[in-house]
Amino acid sequence: MQDKRVTFPGVVVPLALLLPQLAITFVFFVWPSLRSLQGSLFEQDAFGLSERFVGFANFARILSDPGYLSSLGVTFVFALATTALAMSVALALAVVADRAGHAMHTALVSRILRDRSYWEETALELEDEAAVPALASAAGLSA
Repeated sequence: MQDKRVTFPGVVVPLALLLPQLAITFVFFVWPSLRSLQGSLFEQDAFGLSERFVGFANFARILSDPGYLSSLGVTFVFALATTALAMSVALALAVVADRAGHAMHTALVSRILRDRSYWEETALELEDEAAVPALASAAGLSA
């Protein structure tokens, strides 16, 4: 298989293609993540009108709360169980599909090798009568 590579002259076209994706990534992922991290270092009043820098005190408070640690444990167990169940079902389906694929392949090959009329139909479709003996001999059958 020949690998075709697309190359662009200069830097303008690649940057024009790359900048929209980088902008979307920045606006919808990087910026909100940085704002969340910044907000976690402050404590705001109920209306969000004033804020006070508390540093890592928010993290110390939640990591010492038994209710939070319990919910964190439940979250990890749920995530692991969901992943294990999904991967097990996917593996089972892949094995069934693989076996069905091998069965279909075996059935098709045995039909091709055993059914001489298939060779004749194929040759007629190709409009080449010389193909029948060649295909039959290649399959190990006598023409």
